[in-house]
Amino acid sequence: MQILETFTEPYPHLLMADVLDPAAAVRLRDWIVAEDRQWVLHSETFYDQWEQILRPSDAPIVAETLSKPLIDEIRTAVETAFGAKLDRRVRITAVRLAPGQAIGIHNDNNIDPDYRDSSGMPHERFRVLISLTPDYRDEDGGFAAIMEGPYEDSNIARLIRPVFNAGYAFQQTGNSYHAVTETRNRDRLMLVCYLYPEFE
Repeated sequence: MQILETFTEPYPHLLMADVLDPAAAVRLRDWIVAEDRQWVLHSETFYDQWEQILRPSDAPIVAETLSKPLIDEIRTAVETAFGAKLDRRVRITAVRLAPGQAIGIHNDNNIDPDYRDSSGMPHERFRVLISLTPDYRDEDGGFAAIMEGPYEDSNIARLIRPVFNAGYAFQQTGNSYHAVTETRNRDRLMLVCYLYPEFE
């Protein structure tokens, strides 16, 4: 895994390359998109996307590719880059955008320190996204947009191409506005890793 560059504006984020073992990443992608895998459609006012929660117990390829040493390496890289202290627990979801789908400008930050979801987890502190999109071309769209504000005419600070086995991470702050441009031609497939603050 390589950390390519770290940024502080408009909010803390970084770019990554060669995140997973390449051969294992291909096998994991093929397993995720197999016909017998069940996707759940998650709909909000500003997006629709297909999701699968991934657990090491799901299949050997999940445990192999998303191994504890790899997750520890990702967590340590985020902690080092941003001076954070994160919990050892992590949640990983596969997210698929089909052609025509996009994600509008939004901010997922939750400032309530006492927030817990239905499984007892607090709100995430950082999010790490890893592309499993094969043979990506710019005309396929699906760029992640790091936004300077919440409005349609806000400046785009950075566009991130969903190149296979590349990734990015960002901190959840009050101004962590982001979006995904419309996906075209093929599915956009990402792994989303949620990293949490230390908690009891």
